[in-house]
Amino acid sequence: MPNHVWRPFALRSKDDNPTYSASQASLNASRTALQTFFKFLVSQQYLLSNPLDEVRKRDRKAKPQLSNDVEADVRRLTDWQWAYFLETVTEAAAQNSKYERHLFVVVTMKSLFLRVGELAPRPLEDGAERIPVFGDFRRKVIQGEEYWSYFVFGKGDKARSVTLPDAYLPYLRRWRTYLGLPGTMPEQNERNPIIPSSHGNALGKRQVQRIYEQAVMLTVERMRDHGFMEEASQYEAIKSETHYLRHTGASQAIESGADIRHISEELGHASAAFTESVYVNSDQARKRFEGRGRSI
Repeated sequence: MPNHVWRPFALRSKDDNPTYSASQASLNASRTALQTFFKFLVSQQYLLSNPLDEVRKRDRKAKPQLSNDVEADVRRLTDWQWAYFLETVTEAAAQNSKYERHLFVVVTMKSLFLRVGELAPRPLEDGAERIPVFGDFRRKVIQGEEYWSYFVFGKGDKARSVTLPDAYLPYLRRWRTYLGLPGTMPEQNERNPIIPSSHGNALGKRQVQRIYEQAVMLTVERMRDHGFMEEASQYEAIKSETHYLRHTGASQAIESGADIRHISEELGHASAAFTESVYVNSDQARKRFEGRGRSI
């Protein structure tokens, strides 16, 4: 039934003849909704292709190309920032068990190169929901050696597998002990949500994001208590940017000598060349370190 009083573009203005102008947030929300709608129509075979794909291609072509000498900025934590962050959350969890969840989220996102949405339920095209469960942690054996991996259902509905570092396993065991789950390690096909809510359901993306932000603010407050005022201000400025953990983990892995092709696969990138362009630039690093050593 038509709603004759619906006024989606009505303006609340005191001007006699106000001019409507959609905000960028409204335009982004509209495009996202249309993108989802058209993807559904394609999946149901009502359309042969998504018309918004062509719009995005034209947008990319219309954007001015940056000059080749502009350096890519990898938004990551320094080694000191990460060590301080981990130390803060570990101490908080030891003093109050309510921070066990914060510790697990922070360590998992950094160690496994995860986006915040990859620890929360994700909608599928058929309307169902894909929930990260402990069964996504999988025990494998290669050349007689046991190792664990984590199955990720990631961005763009793309799946990938991330190898668990041996140093991560104690944190996984600690989290399962806190939750009171049987066995120190996950069982095959275990359906318990990895990050359950108080009602037993899985926490949503926004809730996981909030946990990260709370952990950051714990670190900011501790920095200020220790007299690191400038560092605290810098850290507070990025309190909502969870991708810093993903980039930090990948950068540290590459810097420690890991094969960039393997890291690229575990990040879910399309190619190792893209990963290298984002995370690695040894010439720039050498130039900057040499520049810092110049005398005045």
